[in-house]
Amino acid sequence: MKTKTKTKTIFKCFALFIVFGIMSCGSDDTPVIGVGNGTGTGNGTGNGTGDSSTRTFTTKILLGDHTGTWCGACPTAGVKVHAATQANPNVFAVAFHNDDSMANADSNAVASAYSVNEYPTVHINGKAGTWSWSNFPTSELTPFLNATQQTGLAINSTVNGGNLDITVKVGFANITDTNLKLSVYLLEDGKVESQSNYYVSAHPNPWTDYVHDDILRKSYTAPAGDVIPAGSIVVDADYTKTFSGVAIPAGVDVTKLKIIAFVSDATNKVLNVQAAGTGVNKDFD
Repeated sequence: MKTKTKTKTIFKCFALFIVFGIMSCGSDDTPVIGVGNGTGTGNGTGNGTGDSSTRTFTTKILLGDHTGTWCGACPTAGVKVHAATQANPNVFAVAFHNDDSMANADSNAVASAYSVNEYPTVHINGKAGTWSWSNFPTSELTPFLNATQQTGLAINSTVNGGNLDITVKVGFANITDTNLKLSVYLLEDGKVESQSNYYVSAHPNPWTDYVHDDILRKSYTAPAGDVIPAGSIVVDADYTKTFSGVAIPAGVDVTKLKIIAFVSDATNKVLNVQAAGTGVNKDFD
């Protein structure tokens, strides 16, 4: 399937290159089992009352970068994604790798759920929008950052050997939708690996010392999110999901890991997002 998709995409990219002169390569509450040294369970609870709230949450956005080291057009997107996250602390990213050493079943599942068949593809807040190839204008992020969000998130985790204990809280200021999902990912930064490069002229092809950040290493929920029980979506409530003793995948640099959590709706549009390093307590903001 990957070969077929990749061949189809590369053919499509070649056609685009001829015409335009540029190419765009083309947990629920059940046990969670990791790749490393432990297993764990995730459990969710909610409590609270009220129909309105004075709570406010900082609006943050998520860039989903579908990429691969074989994709010569992908550094164009990667450079823009990295610049956006460095320029604004409310912009986060996840790199979903395809058909390379950083690819995994979770990244593939997200690409399938989002119907990705061209590389690079960069989604803004999941299925809410797609960042325009090839200039990726920052102006397209502004409307998402200016939106008022009715949900917020907090993350707390501890590292126990090769395992993690994670608690994620989702708060609600207003109820506009009761069909919501929570996703919790483990990401890795700073992995140096050779990257095909067609368009970033300041670097060679291949770009041998390319630094890959925000790599999805493990989803501790279903990759497209676990359903938040409707009865736990209550104004001034905190829905709490815990993951006890979940494994850190083998082969990662444990000093460069972070957790990202986000809430999305039934159509896979991301409503808000939060991130924190492993072993760090990040409260609502």
